[in-house]
Amino acid sequence: MTITFSKSDLYIVKYDQRLESLIKRIVSPDLLSCIFDWLKHVELRPINYTEALSFYQQLDRQGQIKTTLIERIHIDWPNGLTMFQASQLDFKYKDYKKYLGAYHLFEIKGDLERLNTVFDIHTVLDKMKEKINIFYNCHIYVESIENEQADRLRISIFQHRNQKELPDKSNTLVIILFRSTPFLISLGKLRSNLQKIIEQALCDALGAQSIENRFVQDRNFDTLANIAKHHNSLGPFKQFRQNQFDSNPLDLRELLTKRPYQEGEEYVKGRERRKRIVPLDRELIQGRYRQTIETFGLDVAQGLQNVEINLDTTMKDILDPTIADVTPDEELKLKMKIKIKGKNVMEGFRHLAFRGIIKTPIEPWMIDMASQGANKVFVTDDGVLKEIPVDDEEEPKEEEEDNDDNHSAITTTTERQEINSNIFI
Repeated sequence: MTITFSKSDLYIVKYDQRLESLIKRIVSPDLLSCIFDWLKHVELRPINYTEALSFYQQLDRQGQIKTTLIERIHIDWPNGLTMFQASQLDFKYKDYKKYLGAYHLFEIKGDLERLNTVFDIHTVLDKMKEKINIFYNCHIYVESIENEQADRLRISIFQHRNQKELPDKSNTLVIILFRSTPFLISLGKLRSNLQKIIEQALCDALGAQSIENRFVQDRNFDTLANIAKHHNSLGPFKQFRQNQFDSNPLDLRELLTKRPYQEGEEYVKGRERRKRIVPLDRELIQGRYRQTIETFGLDVAQGLQNVEINLDTTMKDILDPTIADVTPDEELKLKMKIKIKGKNVMEGFRHLAFRGIIKTPIEPWMIDMASQGANKVFVTDDGVLKEIPVDDEEEPKEEEEDNDDNHSAITTTTERQEINSNIFI
């Protein structure tokens, strides 16, 4: 495959502790696989290309010796590795499904008809680099994830124009951009000003109005990926996506249960009744089942491992009217924070609704929570569900304070033109 390398792809970072550590962590077969890939491209080949190729092929047949392999890399690329090479090694080492931190879900907002969710990823990268380079030198590396119908982007920010070291993890953000859907997943977050610059650059590249944090995070990638890919078919919409709405006309069990339960119908009366099993209210059970299916779907609900519900409501409707009417409104306020943890919280809600522990009709805010996949919500007096904005993560302690005013925030178009110098693309 032919690759057109940009200036930032071929920018060389020197061997320091960070780059050396990255090389040493990669197992020999993966490291050798990357080297053979580099040798395919003229721009990445060492001066002694023929000798190097022969050496690596012989080493591959003999069985890779890690120490020998690393020593040879320093001989063939004595000044360091390009950002393309370093980024490829980083993705080879890190499995996007085994990230140790939390995954964050973001939604791309804008006119859905004009939103460029079906895009050429390389065009998007060029536009992003153009915007980010107004403030910082940057490098963006991309790899396709075909089984997820997504692209994995590694965005590295250089703190100084002449920085020769590989940017550390506090200045590197990995995002997974799903194709044909207005959602992306971020592996961790950067400090506030860097995060805003990247979000603004992505907005401009995709023709979006904003990137909205859904305040949904989880340590399981597949959980958020399912929400992103099926965002229009969770909760009440799930049954339509999976063709679960129409009943089976040949299902005799369903026909037998359609006979309505007559009030007062009893198998036995009097003292004997206490010794027998009392039939359940068939209509109550069927109504509970029907509403649970409409809210959570028929199959296992898409759910998160952590859900936080913040209630800020009143007890006026709970208390006896004679007490509620004479009690000041301030004393009737009820504030409560409920934290629920489990393998699948939404599936737990579904089972509670099936058993009648969650009373029907199910509250509208719970239906919204099931359909949105939110894991941190605020419920008001009128039962309205709102997502709670969370505070930005603290800046990494190792990060030096940035005194350059050009780095602080997204500026106006005029200001961008004034500082648009020394572009690093």
